[in-house]
Parts: sequence; structure tokens; C-alpha cells
Amino acid sequence: MGDFSPDAALLAAEREEKEARLRNYLRQHGLDAVVLAREANIAWLTAGARTRVVTTQEGGAAALIYTVEGRKIAVTGVPEARRLEEEELGSLGWEIAAHPWDQDPEPLLRSILKGRRAAADVPWWPWLPPARDLGRLRYRLTPGEVERLRWLGARTGAAVAQACRAHQPGESELAAAARVHAALAADGITPAVVLVAGDDRIRRYRHPLPTPRPVERYLMVVLVAEKWGLHAAATRLVHFGPLPLELERKQAAVAAVDRAFIEATRPGTPVKEVFAAGLRAYAAAGYPEEWRLHHQGGAIGYAPREYLATAASTEVVEENQAFAWNPSITGVKSEDTILVTGAGAEVLTAVPDWPLVDGRPAILVR
Repeated sequence: MGDFSPDAALLAAEREEKEARLRNYLRQHGLDAVVLAREANIAWLTAGARTRVVTTQEGGAAALIYTVEGRKIAVTGVPEARRLEEEELGSLGWEIAAHPWDQDPEPLLRSILKGRRAAADVPWWPWLPPARDLGRLRYRLTPGEVERLRWLGARTGAAVAQACRAHQPGESELAAAARVHAALAADGITPAVVLVAGDDRIRRYRHPLPTPRPVERYLMVVLVAEKWGLHAAATRLVHFGPLPLELERKQAAVAAVDRAFIEATRPGTPVKEVFAAGLRAYAAAGYPEEWRLHHQGGAIGYAPREYLATAASTEVVEENQAFAWNPSITGVKSEDTILVTGAGAEVLTAVPDWPLVDGRPAILVR
């Protein structure tokens, strides 16, 4: 797929647009400033800056203060200040305000925000009310984000496919997971979720963490990959030897459900109507209750799922928004990341030479 470097002009335009969205948000909510400590919001606003050190934590090593006048201040500890200044935020116009590493950042935050109406995207400081609905600013992707997500989607699909094609009967689930990690590492992609199941574990568990158990006949690999704060998700399955009739029927059924979700995901459509279309497809395929055993997916972007679709969803599908539907019928699953456009869905995690059934990825037979 070749090397990739984000376009500088697109990045600059993207940051300007996002800051404009954020200023408008502040005005609408009667705020003077907002404090961003969640990595998802920091990566979104800065178009990919990395402040997090511990990848399993929701928050980074900095809190960004953005004011309605457009002032930008990053509050961080002394150990992180230089890297953030030189490699992540300084060139983007952010002031660095550092506090001693053994002191809480709260006094510095209070001094900067004194007398100003502010909110925060985390509940860490009781004196700062929550910045409600802030995540909605992330849903509609900019041209630069679309370009980056296309690249990430291709890498995600390729990593899962490679793991399925390389796996040999008798190798462990952990060996498949290791191949996924290795395929991503050289490109600086973080595996946010890696699920692997072999044989009966595919039927027993919807979220199978990889184990040392050997895989003999049937393998499922699930990946959510992250870079620049963006996420892409894909699932693929491989069967060693002829496919049993039961799996043939189920893969056709889950493909029909997935296609129904994707075809219903159109700009301006209420998400609850997309969800209803998927449920009708489950019933038409002869599996009316399987949807109750696992969530069906939803919007994806700066979180593995920005929100999950349900019958009570209030969101509306936006153009240039990404979705990852993941319908499952016990023993099979279908999942890709799509970009919603006016011309229809673009599958970002597609693998060109992967077998299909009803236009969706089939179980690879080896």
C-alpha cells in the first residue's frame, strides 16, 4: 500500500474548521472556555497530536484549554512539556503551561480559568461542569480525516486478512493475534481491540480474547486499529477444509443482515431507522432473536464506537461520517468500516481479493 504522509494543506484547513466548530459550540453553550483531557477530543482538535503515554488510559498527559477567543493552552507536567512543545503542539500555536510532576494540575488550571465560564470533557474536577454533547463535533469527518481513515482502513483490513491467510492448523489463537500486532507496528498503528477465537470459542463468545489454545478448523480475527486518534474495525473468518452446511447458511444470513445495515446508512436517515432495517433483515434471514446477543455496531471515528445504534437512538446519519456495523449470528460475524457519502457507502476496510457472499466478506476456505 506504500508510505503515507497526511497532506499539510488539508491538515491546516482541518484544524481551522475544527476550531471554528469548537468556538461555535462555546458560544451556543454560553461558555468562555473548554478543557479537553480525553485523548479522543485532543486528537480530534489537533488532527492527530499524541499526548497520551499510557495507551490504556482514556486521558492523556495534558489538558488542553481552548477559549472562545481562540487562545490555546496545554497544561502538562514538566516531564512532558518539552516533547509536547517540540513534537506535538508547539508548531500548532499551543502555549505550554507546565506544573511540577509531583503536583496536581488543578491549581494551574484554576489560575488560568479564574473568572471564566468553562466546562470539561472529563469529570475529574467537580468545579468544572461537563461539556455536554461535545462528541457530536467529531462525527462529520473533514477531507483530511477521510484521507487518513482510508489509509488506516486499508491497513486494518490487510492486517486481519494476512493473519487469517498465514495461520496454520494447530497454531494458537495468540499466534494469530501476534501477526496482527506485527502487521500494524511498523506503521505506528495501535491495536485498540484484538479478538481471536478458534473452533467452538467462536460460537461460545462474542468477545473472545485470544488464548494459547490451538486452532484446528475455524478461526475468527477481529481488529479495531487506531492512528491519529481515528479508528477502523474489521472482522474476517477462515475455515480449514470444506465449509459445513450450517456455516454456509449462517454466513449467507449474516451477510444479508450486514448489507441491510450498510444500504440503510444514508445521510439524513435516523439511526434508529437503520437499526430497524437490520432487525428486519435478521427476521427475514430466519434468525429474529440473534441481535439480542450482541450490539450491532454504530458510528466509529475517534472512539471504537462513537455511539452504539439502538431502537432508541436519537442521532441522524451525517454525510462523511464513518460507521462500523457488526451483526453476528452464533458462529459467524460480519464487520467492516464504511464511509457514508451521498453516492452510497464506501467500504474502507475491504480486501480486494477476499471472497464475497452477497457483496460482503465470506468465510475464507483453505
